[in-house]
Amino acid sequence: MPINFQKQKLFAVIGFIAYAMFLYVAARFLLAGLDGHASKTSACILTLAWIFLCASKRSFAIVLLLSCMAAVYCPVGYEYGPPDFQAISSLLATDAKESLEFLSFISAKSLLKALAIPILLLLAYGIAQRTQLKPWRNKTLVLASILCLAVLLAPIQFFSLLQTSYQQVEKEKAKLESFAKDSAWTEVVYHGGAKDYVLVIGESVRRDYMGLYGYPVDNTPFLGEAPATVVKGLSAGGTYTIGSLRLMLTKADKTTWQPRYDLNIVDLANAAGLQTYWISNQGYLGKYDTPISAIGSKAKTKHFVNASGYETARHSDRILLDIMSNFLNGGGEIGMTPRLFVLHTLGSHPSACERIKEMQDPYVVSEKKWSYVGCYISSIKYTDELLRDLYDLMRNYEKKHHRPFSILYFADHGMVHRDIDGVIYLNNNKASKRHYDIPLAVIDSASTEHRMLHSAKSGLHFTDGLAAWMGISARELEPYDLFDGRNDANDFGLKEKIRAIKGSDDPAVDISAYLQETSVN
Repeated sequence: MPINFQKQKLFAVIGFIAYAMFLYVAARFLLAGLDGHASKTSACILTLAWIFLCASKRSFAIVLLLSCMAAVYCPVGYEYGPPDFQAISSLLATDAKESLEFLSFISAKSLLKALAIPILLLLAYGIAQRTQLKPWRNKTLVLASILCLAVLLAPIQFFSLLQTSYQQVEKEKAKLESFAKDSAWTEVVYHGGAKDYVLVIGESVRRDYMGLYGYPVDNTPFLGEAPATVVKGLSAGGTYTIGSLRLMLTKADKTTWQPRYDLNIVDLANAAGLQTYWISNQGYLGKYDTPISAIGSKAKTKHFVNASGYETARHSDRILLDIMSNFLNGGGEIGMTPRLFVLHTLGSHPSACERIKEMQDPYVVSEKKWSYVGCYISSIKYTDELLRDLYDLMRNYEKKHHRPFSILYFADHGMVHRDIDGVIYLNNNKASKRHYDIPLAVIDSASTEHRMLHSAKSGLHFTDGLAAWMGISARELEPYDLFDGRNDANDFGLKEKIRAIKGSDDPAVDISAYLQETSVN
């Protein structure tokens, strides 16, 4: 009899250990999905609570139900963190297709971990029933279960974040709709034929840091040799993305310097009969994205890689080529319809070092002081390689389908130097005159030579110039050629605005002497 009693006791101890272990692992998986920073202490507290609750049939049913509800979010949480603006805006993307694309990035491992939560709970419950565990009879465990109140903070915080994030998304969507006014273009006519136009929007690129414009490091070998027409004189519309692009991509009021969202370049192309595509690696919703995404949303086909703000970006700009290739080749019989593709890159946006993680041969410097500048010129080289591959993509498509093309590349604004703890960065902490010095180049399928034009062009004329590039006329447009080699007769105060910026000049820093030999081309 004592031997049987000891066996039963041993069986109960082993059962309790297995019961607790299953619950602990389930707790870790659950909390990791709800809050990636959840500690082992939180998991222990939740395990204690579950030890008490999961041995009872009624309380276990409640635990299982709530855990399954939370586990539905866990695969997203493992990949993107707790419910925040990024995750909720992605799940509630503009259509089901975009939501499914967001979910497609969730790994099988994350799905299995989430699935394991109810399975582990069920296994633990089975053990409790098999061994007839009744932890509420143990005073120590009863007292320890009181600590479960602490864990209630986690689900409360979870649902609070869920509600706050949802409200924020709805607020940004309402803001988006306020920008999305009906088109005001009239008498629009397309004068070209079956042709593909590709507008590439660079990000945070100063032209004096490009080998194309004389920087001593040849970080633009493709643009430097391609049959391109390059302009050395385009001035941006502003010193940050929204401030610049809202003026450069709309027929802005040149007196008040206010954008006209009802006269934007996408609506113009739509009215002219072009099939329009907007493919963006920038954000869709957010303080720094919504006004520009309002323009992009006018495209007949649009794809925003990041449903939230650009600061949540997880993909390199190369994903834009993959998406465009699908649109280019997967649209069925395009016939004689002209097309406009807009690729909005992350380019050299801070942090530039984050933008070049996939590069095989970034520039490497010998001194820490210039490490960020090394990343910055590497990011420009990365964009140059992107343009090279885009050109090859379009050239191959032209050979196969006999459709001419034209690629126009420019950047939204430049950056300014800043010393932080002995390292020289380029960011937007203040405005500088060099913020306005941006690149502009066009590569047409019929071009055979490389040309450099030294002509001053204002960003306030840019929509007129884009219209001329695509062969579109409209009553609201002015005749204007970005590539005629002539200085603008009137820049509507842009030069004066640039001259009024206080502070000394901020030229590019030559770091060629600090590059390691293995990184020099």
